Amino acid sequence: MTIRSQPPLETTAGSGASSDRPIDIQPRLPRVVAGPGALARIGKIARGLGATRPLVFSDAGVRAAGHVDRACAALRAEGLAAELWDGVASDPTPDDVDRGVAAVRAHGSDLLIGLGGGSVLDCARAVNLVATNGGAITDYLHRARLVATALLPAIGVPTTAGTGSDAQSYALITAKGTRVKMACGAREALFDVAVLDADLPRTAPQSVAAAAVLDAIAHAVESHVATSATVFSRLFSAEAWRLASSSLAAALIDD
Repeated sequence: MTIRSQPPLETTAGSGASSDRPIDIQPRLPRVVAGPGALARIGKIARGLGATRPLVFSDAGVRAAGHVDRACAALRAEGLAAELWDGVASDPTPDDVDRGVAAVRAHGSDLLIGLGGGSVLDCARAVNLVATNGGAITDYLHRARLVATALLPAIGVPTTAGTGSDAQSYALITAKGTRVKMACGAREALFDVAVLDADLPRTAPQSVAAAAVLDAIAHAVESHVATSATVFSRLFSAEAWRLASSSLAAALIDD
């Protein structure tokens, strides 16, 4: 496969982002702890959030890579009664969310940690909404249900670098029987902390790594051409394009 260098995205306001259009920006981002080996800090981060009984959401693949064991060891080293629920399926459904809620209640969890790809992070976020505010996850479709009760503190630890699920407040939940992905969420569902360990994506299978880069490129393009784009958002779009497109060739090289 031939990989050509990618041209930069145009960052000026002229291509659809009107410079005189009213802009209403309400930035709210999680605390970001980043760098190689950052996962080792998760115990201290959890304790700083007041946790005593954290529940780690993950899946079988991430557990097999050894990341779950390291996270749980770091949590228990801080004296925290950490437990694992690794039943998250790819493209989680409302049934998966309900099972996660049951796990939270059985453990008496006071902190949720999503450790994995976008499906894991989405499921942890969705479980947090339902466990604290009741109803079914479908009640939160397009933020239709208001959040009346504070959510549990939550940490997102992505093991891929393409979904952006660690930095947003929606969860993509797959409708049963139709495979339609529903955007369920609330502004309050943002993770409190995102732990970005550069060592974790390096362990992903080559096909997953390539898909993650393509996912990031798609996000960059979509946000750049969106009718709601602004001169501010396009600065992030252009930088995301620069970083992701320059990584595409490496992601597609067989090990």
